[in-house]
Amino acid sequence: MKLQAPDYYQDFRCACGQCPDTCCASWQVILDPATLQAYRQAEGDFGRRLRAALITEDGETRFRTQDGVCPMLSPQGLCQVQLTLGEQALCRVCRQYPRWVQNYGGLEVAGLSLSCPEVARMLLTRTGCVTFSLTSDTREVTQYHDLDPQLFLTLQAARKTALSLAQDRTHSLDLRAQALLAFARELQTAVTWHQWEKAAALRPGDFLPPGPVPPLGPVRASRRRKVLEKTARFLLSLEILTPQWRDLLRRFAAACSGSERSFGRSNFAGSPDFPGFTSSSGPANRSECSGSASSSGLASGCGPATANSGSFPAPTSQEGASPTGAAPCILGPESPTDQNFTAPLFGPEAGYEQILVYFLDKYLLTACHDRDILAKINLAVVSVFFLRHLAAFLAWESGRPLALADLVDLVHRYCRELEHSEPNMQALARVLGKHRTIGSRAIPALLSRPGF
Repeated sequence: MKLQAPDYYQDFRCACGQCPDTCCASWQVILDPATLQAYRQAEGDFGRRLRAALITEDGETRFRTQDGVCPMLSPQGLCQVQLTLGEQALCRVCRQYPRWVQNYGGLEVAGLSLSCPEVARMLLTRTGCVTFSLTSDTREVTQYHDLDPQLFLTLQAARKTALSLAQDRTHSLDLRAQALLAFARELQTAVTWHQWEKAAALRPGDFLPPGPVPPLGPVRASRRRKVLEKTARFLLSLEILTPQWRDLLRRFAAACSGSERSFGRSNFAGSPDFPGFTSSSGPANRSECSGSASSSGLASGCGPATANSGSFPAPTSQEGASPTGAAPCILGPESPTDQNFTAPLFGPEAGYEQILVYFLDKYLLTACHDRDILAKINLAVVSVFFLRHLAAFLAWESGRPLALADLVDLVHRYCRELEHSEPNMQALARVLGKHRTIGSRAIPALLSRPGF
């Protein structure tokens, strides 16, 4: 058996009681048969407590949550099952999370889920490019899948090309994303028509040549706002796990649909809601927002990363309204040189690159099951740029650059809301390939530096 994993896979250490958003709350874990049998046979007072906390619905057994929290969670934020019976007594999901493994016959692909705050912190503070190892062990192949060998080999090569494009730091993240979208279209066409030689001939240089590349052309601000608003409203239509996520999407959608008159820098430059900004040069105090990179991955001087209480940064005024009462409008004026935000305001570009690589690594090979390559790459690009616009919006609302804890909270919550719900992932897959709102035709409108 071969195992493929990112270089940080073995570095994960659970934050335990220090975790800002414990995985023992806000989602229900179904117990596997072996664990359930062990719990039913557990002795003593703790065994009786275990059995009393179980509930069976629709043939599946889980712990009966109390106010959304697992009853086995101690006041110190630790698992009482592990404290009492040891780590081996945890159910399969709790024992493995945030690790995930996908099996492709003789190949296992492993990684760490960004829905875990500690994993999100690890990636967002990382500055170097992620590398992947391929190791072998003595385990025999016990699962065989009805995979198309030609398709799977093509996808393995495509994954290398996609990662090469995503990590080419000689170009901006926007241009890399544009190249990924072009690569996805070409690859999808080749696979659909079984043009394997054409698919194998696709190279990173075909989409992102070496040397200077012209910047992306301007995108109509109204078009960008429309795509962002409809993306937010689509996410609102999915299963929502936490009220904080619903509230953020509602505020963001409202900001995207604000009036044209509140549009552009001039509406907030020097205002009490956004004190550090000027109408001509972005942050007035550049020493605060564009210093050298610190060990946290954010620019130095951008404020302390305070512990997060499970909610996003509070807006400086109700619903993010501007001082004049008009709803804030984002992403303008319509100029390709508009630089409302420097990277430290909404997070380091290297951190967003890691998110892009994460989604490509986790989902591109799964196209061997449905051949929908376009949706997999679109998911990676949409996730990165929607998160970047959301982060910029939170910076706008709070009137300050995002602290690391705020960015970690945003990224892990986005992934938890989507990746922990199979219906949500299925709904995304249906729209990302063809839907005009957030599908291939609309995504290029997101590829720009966020601003308000």
